[in-house]
Amino acid sequence: MKRISRRGFTLIEMMAVTAIVGTVMIPLARLLPNVMWFFQRPNIETGMAMAADPALNNMLHFLRDAQAQSVAIATPAGQPLYSELSFKTLNTNGAAGTGHRYDFAQNGTLLQMSVDGGTPQTLASDVQFISFSLPQGASDPYTLVITLELQSAARNAPNQFFLQRQVRLVPA
Repeated sequence: MKRISRRGFTLIEMMAVTAIVGTVMIPLARLLPNVMWFFQRPNIETGMAMAADPALNNMLHFLRDAQAQSVAIATPAGQPLYSELSFKTLNTNGAAGTGHRYDFAQNGTLLQMSVDGGTPQTLASDVQFISFSLPQGASDPYTLVITLELQSAARNAPNQFFLQRQVRLVPA
């Protein structure tokens, strides 16, 4: 008797393997976008931090010269609470009253700055929320806290980034 050697797979075997592989791949295909998002998220957060940090540093630069008694925190119409800050600075030799007036405010999703009532300049976009506060009962009554929240809608999934800074105002 001659033995017949099989050198391949039958059609039934191939269909069974294809069905098993397909069944295993369905959950993996659903996980793939989440895995990609997991690796993209740090880059998005870094981009938002790189956008927000210069804006806050710009504010802090001018706030260091602010006259403490001139600092005013307000809520513009249609904007989040305490999202507007205005103050006057000392002039270059330290005398009060002869410096500039600075206004920082959220306008929709923009953070804008104006000097002496001039045309607003955009410091940051994608601003979800900004808040200025002078903590009550703090050990240092001249400390101003700035909280900034940015939101990016990358991949139709909102990504939020928070920054908070403190600055000590110049007492009168």
